[in-house]
Amino acid sequence: MTIGTIALMRETGASHRQIDYWCSADVISPVGNPNPGSGNHREFDKDIVGRITLLVKVSKAFGHGLRGNTLKKIYDAYDEGYVDLGDGFIFMWPDEKNSDTERVRTHNDALDLLGDE
Repeated sequence: MTIGTIALMRETGASHRQIDYWCSADVISPVGNPNPGSGNHREFDKDIVGRITLLVKVSKAFGHGLRGNTLKKIYDAYDEGYVDLGDGFIFMWPDEKNSDTERVRTHNDALDLLGDE
């Protein structure tokens, strides 16, 4: 099932500008033609709503200063619930799909999951 840009904006709180930027920076990928042109709207897989909602929250929390490659790492790691952003910074978020699942509790737990790098 797909969702259009306007519906994606309503469900996630993303702005049209954010969605355009994330598409051009290869953070997210629409279904079909990625750049349909003026007057034609992108369609997205409905399964990305949770991922986009997380990106919106993270972007707001960091004052919209995160680059596309950082947002892509977060997007790609959505199901894991955490991502190592380098320099000792491990970013974690709540597991909304499986709230009863065992979660990472400490920095060391996250490092254990990530393994030696």
